[in-house]
This record gives sequence, structure tokens and C-alpha cells, in this order.
Amino acid sequence: MKKVGIYDSGCGGFSVVNQLINLGFQGEIFYYGDTINNPWGNKSKSELQTILTDISVWFKTKNVDSIISGCNTTLSLFNHELTGIFNQPVQNILKQTESFYNQDQYTVLSTENSCKNKLFSHFLPQKKIQEIACPNLANLIEKNEMEAATSLANNYILKSNYNAIILGCTHYPLIIKYLK
Repeated sequence: MKKVGIYDSGCGGFSVVNQLINLGFQGEIFYYGDTINNPWGNKSKSELQTILTDISVWFKTKNVDSIISGCNTTLSLFNHELTGIFNQPVQNILKQTESFYNQDQYTVLSTENSCKNKLFSHFLPQKKIQEIACPNLANLIEKNEMEAATSLANNYILKSNYNAIILGCTHYPLIIKYLK
């Protein structure tokens, strides 16, 4: 990987960029944050397909040799279709972190689409999973409204049945230092 393309609906994918840098990546990173159409968590599949096609064209102009999805919503809606949209494999951040899920049960805070499509229940079928849709949370984080985002996230956390909580949208770790 010399030229990596990472996409997201806005700033959430920076949590992926940070990890890549922390792991010592030395190549070029091309980041596409689609703040014009943010949030993606409640968009239709056809709306997102158009957006992803535009991102694919942009990545081609940058000659990226590897693509990482910074958006779990697109994984929940497209999964294997992403390779066709981008004309190359799209790395799945969930697959890269699979070994870290060592608890038997998790509450997952995620976008509406990820929750509706049971992204984490499918990803971790051997685990007990409670998925909670968090409307507007990514949007508040995107707008840098940290107090409102933290308050909303804490309300969702209060609904959790399990102590182990997965922040199922890449935006959510951006407020982790504020959460209870």
C-alpha cells in the first residue's frame, strides 16, 4: 500500500487515519470526507451508490492502490458490492479488528442503516449482540457539537444491556474521552 484512499461521510474516518498512522504507515493517504451529504447513516442505498461512485472516480484520479472504508454504514448496505463500485477490493475495518472482540456479549451503538441491517450481528454471529440505532449522533459530532453529542451518546449508553460497548460508527470514537 503506497497510496491509500479512505472515505467517510465526514470526519469519522479520521479515526481510521489515526490508527493507520499509529501503525507506522509511510505512504500517501487520500481522504474523502463527504461533508456535503453527511450524515450517511440514514441515506438510501441508491443515494449512497451515487456518492460512492463519485468517490471512486476521485480515487482513480489519485491513483490509489488500496481503499479502506471509513464508514460502517456502507459496509452494512453494500459489503461485497464495494469491490465492484471501486473496481478494486475495499478493506473492511471490521475484519481488521475481529480478533479484539473477546467478550461473549456486546451492545453496539451504530447508525440507523447499520442497526437496521444488523451489521454487527452478522459480523459477530457467535456473540450476543444488542444493536442500538443512534440517530443524529454522527451529525452532532460532525458539527463539533460535543456537549450535545456526548449527552445523546450517554442516553443511548443507558439503554445498553451489556457492559461491553462497541462504538459502531467511526464518528463515535471521536467523543470517547467525553463519554461515561
